[in-house]
Amino acid sequence: MEHRLHIRRLFRIGVELYKRGEFIGRFDTRDIDPGGVFVETRRLNLRLNAMMTLRFVVDRKDNLESRILKAMVVHQSHEGVGLMFCNADRGSLNMRHALFSAAA
Repeated sequence: MEHRLHIRRLFRIGVELYKRGEFIGRFDTRDIDPGGVFVETRRLNLRLNAMMTLRFVVDRKDNLESRILKAMVVHQSHEGVGLMFCNADRGSLNMRHALFSAAA
């Protein structure tokens, strides 16, 4: 049974995944909430609880900025992976809430 603190919102944005600094690939998100994101990776084989680095590229008024967040694999299916954000610093929390707000 899933225990969610927030409602997920449909949200498509490109994201690069890294594991231990190694580039895994560029994928699209399906949905997001302030606590996590589902990334459509197809059948990418990642261990549960594996730590990942996510790099989002955000378009801000004709200026591309990249944002990096850490996340842990908490769910895996044939469609992709569910990742729980791990960063708790103010900048990361602001980034997570900005992504969630953009999904509204």
